[in-house]
Amino acid sequence: MIRDRIQMEAAARGLGDLSGQLHDQMSGRPLPYAVVRMEGTSHQALADAEGRFLFEGIQPGAYALEIYNLGATVHSDPVEVPPGQNVFVGLRVASQVVALEGLVVTTRSAVERITRLTPFRKDVLYGEAMALEENRGSRAYEILGRISPGLSVREVTPENGIPWICVESNRRVFRVLDAPSCEQVEVILDGVRNPEGPLILRSLPASEIESIEFLPAIQAQQMYGTFGNTANGAVVIFTRGRGPYVSPLRNRR
Repeated sequence: MIRDRIQMEAAARGLGDLSGQLHDQMSGRPLPYAVVRMEGTSHQALADAEGRFLFEGIQPGAYALEIYNLGATVHSDPVEVPPGQNVFVGLRVASQVVALEGLVVTTRSAVERITRLTPFRKDVLYGEAMALEENRGSRAYEILGRISPGLSVREVTPENGIPWICVESNRRVFRVLDAPSCEQVEVILDGVRNPEGPLILRSLPASEIESIEFLPAIQAQQMYGTFGNTANGAVVIFTRGRGPYVSPLRNRR
């Protein structure tokens, strides 16, 4: 698969991912929306509602993490990222002290980890919100236009031909010989590039979708390579029961 090849190339370059989840030391509950920085680097991430964060394509080495939450800064012990491997850290963060306890580190090879989570991105819809879209009778392109203000999503009906969907990012790449302008984004369905491209967004109903997400160009190219339409971003769709945002609500029939 394309994802396997990309990850093999990343492994060959010695790069890995550093991901983790933050929990409150006292309650054990996930610590949401804290800022996580890799000390001494420009890498920064925002933890999601479940306290999860991710740094992709990290050079091998030892890194300390800085967690900013409620005006306090907390520092971790160094976390080692081996060449060509991904590292997951579980961190228990004390609310009023400047130390992290209970550091748990596990490693996976970059080739073995097929699904890369990017939970801190905001242009994603799943769970209860997706169930509401199902009740509306929405289709994928209608949902996408609502969740991502940086996209222009429209249905195009030519004078003679099959209607199609034009999806454009406001950060799309323009080419000298464009005519007419509709620089398409890449469409990834259940982890695989969809040969129909955005056309599938016209027919895919919310009832069959677990989650739909838009990735800006940089993240799209990191995950799916620089060929195709990833320079304009990617729409990532997982069908019912698949992907990182699986919801018991969405699995009901």
